[in-house]
Amino acid sequence: MTPVPHPASGLTGRRRDLYFFTRPELWEMWPFLPLVRRRPGAEQELGVLFDALGACGVAGHSATVFLALCGTPHKASYADW
Repeated sequence: MTPVPHPASGLTGRRRDLYFFTRPELWEMWPFLPLVRRRPGAEQELGVLFDALGACGVAGHSATVFLALCGTPHKASYADW
């Protein structure tokens, strides 16, 4: 049996990101999608995309990324997700 490649396997960059952002059924930790922004020479930024529309029926936050603020002591406990 020949394995079938995932439709996103050939996508890179923004096209791959948009593919997954718009398909919450593919998120392993639905309704959350952990995000990482990697940039050369900079610290990684961590965040979470939440499917507010699918999970709660709330459309107002459908394009919101919630960031984990790991650099400050009072916010460190939020980074343990």
